[in-house]
Amino acid sequence: MAGLWGGGAIVAAGVSRVMVGLGSNLGDRVANLMMAVERLDALVHTDVAVVSTFLSTDPVDVVDQPEFVNAVVDLRT
Repeated sequence: MAGLWGGGAIVAAGVSRVMVGLGSNLGDRVANLMMAVERLDALVHTDVAVVSTFLSTDPVDVVDQPEFVNAVVDLRT
């Protein structure tokens, strides 16, 4: 199948590469992100290709809140 260059990955013709940023700073932050990844993967015509490392980050602007856990999900749809 012919491929298209998609920012570092070969993506099949007719398939879109989508990057989604995730973040949580309430409750079980890691479980929240894992659930989000599972729900994205369950979408029709959508596959999770790669999930980044989960990173703990300090809040910005409103700093009187818990740290965030952030990740990026690389999807094909």
